[in-house]
Amino acid sequence: MSPSRKGQKTGDVGQVSRSRYLTTRICRVCGEEKDLDKFAKSKKGLFGRSTCCKGCENQHRRERGLHLIEGFGRPIRCHFCGEEVTVLEGWGDESLVIHSLDGHHENWDPANKVPAHRKCHGEHHFPMGEGNPNWKGEAAKEETKLEARKYYQKRKIHRDVCNRL
Repeated sequence: MSPSRKGQKTGDVGQVSRSRYLTTRICRVCGEEKDLDKFAKSKKGLFGRSTCCKGCENQHRRERGLHLIEGFGRPIRCHFCGEEVTVLEGWGDESLVIHSLDGHHENWDPANKVPAHRKCHGEHHFPMGEGNPNWKGEAAKEETKLEARKYYQKRKIHRDVCNRL
């Protein structure tokens, strides 16, 4: 194979140029050379980027989710409220979310996955009000918001300082 770039052969999918100023990477799935911003950040990946582009990664997730949806049967019923889930895509309260029964999101065994409304799923994981074991009343709600604001302000200052270095 003839070299297409310094240090890289044509067909070396997933490899990157060893140049000092890396700007592109080849996706290991589609084999296309793309800008680095088309790859998700990854601490484990070479040069801090994943080996698969965001488009291929999203397509894989969609296909994996559609495979599970086919196994749920019709009509699809929410695991928490029992109502029918009619919206299969999107970010609305009534849209479909796949819930992991054992809490391990990488366990794709169909017996571990159940359908749920986005709203019901959120209420299951983050109950509001007196149902939440951490509930301390309305006064605590304002205190929590204030603490969150302080935290994000500190984080922003830290990020600004790091960017100056």
